[in-house]
Amino acid sequence: LSNLGGCLLARHTSRFRRADDIDDAVDAMRAATEASQPGHTDYPMHLMNLGLAHSVRFDHASSLPDAEAAVRYCREALSALPDDHADRALYLDSLSGCLDSLADENGDRADATEALDTARAALEESAPDHRDRARVLRSEGNALHTLYILDGDPADLRTAFASWRAAVSVATADPGTRLAIARQWGRTAARQGMIEEAAEGFSAAAKTLPEVVWHGLTPATRQQQAARWAGLAADAACCAVRTGEPELAVELLEQGRSMIWSQALNLRADLGALSLAAPGLASRLEAARSVLNAPDSSPMPALPGVRLPAAYPGGPPVTGSQPPRQQDVLARAARDYDETLGRIRRLDGFEHYLEPTPYADLAAAAKGGSAVIVNASRYGCHAIIVTS
Repeated sequence: LSNLGGCLLARHTSRFRRADDIDDAVDAMRAATEASQPGHTDYPMHLMNLGLAHSVRFDHASSLPDAEAAVRYCREALSALPDDHADRALYLDSLSGCLDSLADENGDRADATEALDTARAALEESAPDHRDRARVLRSEGNALHTLYILDGDPADLRTAFASWRAAVSVATADPGTRLAIARQWGRTAARQGMIEEAAEGFSAAAKTLPEVVWHGLTPATRQQQAARWAGLAADAACCAVRTGEPELAVELLEQGRSMIWSQALNLRADLGALSLAAPGLASRLEAARSVLNAPDSSPMPALPGVRLPAAYPGGPPVTGSQPPRQQDVLARAARDYDETLGRIRRLDGFEHYLEPTPYADLAAAAKGGSAVIVNASRYGCHAIIVTS
């Protein structure tokens, strides 16, 4: 029943957006909760999934009763969870997200404050290098941003940016999560007219893009990812121009353009040249990147916060948290990735591997005349003329 609810939510969130899928998911999650009963090992998980299903329905229809039900069931799940449970941080994070959504809807400062306190309690329960810490830091930033909207205290907004900045720097977090947080950071700052802060967030997002759209994924997934992030480089470049850094804008646009075209044409230039020059380093980087890009241990498609049991009869419950041994694997992979990338960038011709090509190198390509880049973004439109 829980897996059925997860499949229905996945079908809604990934593509079809059908309201009846959410209703059916809520019904399935409720039935799973009733089937497990208090005292069952998975009872807290089913309660939380029921709360998160209500949260998804609230996001779809903005129905206040769903927001309230999401908070209620997440509270019950947390209360049913042993104090020393390994997933306590994830349950706290889920409750924080539901409280933040409720505060955003009803404008109640008490709910927003509790969302922040709950996120910070989750941070205390999570290790600094844990994969899910980035999500908890995002929740902390979200709660601070909601408080800023309600109270107008600039200190809350600055601290929110600091939380999102810290989330993006969690090396063991999956790149897609870090990229989404960085874009949220950039968009929020841009809406507030804080262009320098927006440029930092968007630049961080653009520099994470090669880790998300890479040839290790299936062709269909690469194209979906490329389409999803297609406007990112334009937004980043616009903010760079507005902060007086047109050279950085050119670098970001070229990286985004080459990334999108390489995926559209099914090219594998990011690893192909390296495999010829240094096959050992290429294999090592590929192995580390495969671990870091691997989905959570849940057999279901990734959904924000939803934890599902094993998809086969008699299997052990899989809650979506990373057990200590798996977390050690992620930490080693992150260290190995950084170390290998450093060694690659010391090779001739690979000094800027997987990062924007420096402006000086790009400008040299305009020695036969001028190159004109027209960039259109929701934050402004510019024409950049590049000469040698």
